[in-house]
Amino acid sequence: MKTLIEINDEHDTCECCGKTGLKRVAWIRIEDGTVVPFGVCCAASVLGVSKAGLSTKARAVALAKKWRDAGHPAGVIVKGLWNQFGFPVAVDESAPGRPETIRIGSFGRVEM
Repeated sequence: MKTLIEINDEHDTCECCGKTGLKRVAWIRIEDGTVVPFGVCCAASVLGVSKAGLSTKARAVALAKKWRDAGHPAGVIVKGLWNQFGFPVAVDESAPGRPETIRIGSFGRVEM
């Protein structure tokens, strides 16, 4: 499963198609756990969303991380993201013994 980590300007090359000189890249964790920079077009295609949808999802992931770092519990973050963005958000408890993870839609995860 591919997971959106964040979108930023710290890299300028897409590892998917090789395009260079990009203004922004989406950092995606791929199946083997490696985090790879994708251009936003490639990232949207890989995650199955539009470019606008990718931007919205990236804002949700960034907000979840901000709230996590401020010390808010997972339940509060889930409710806040649902109220702010309106797409499915849940606490993923599928991995016993691991930290709680907030699942944002089918593509984004934020570890608590």
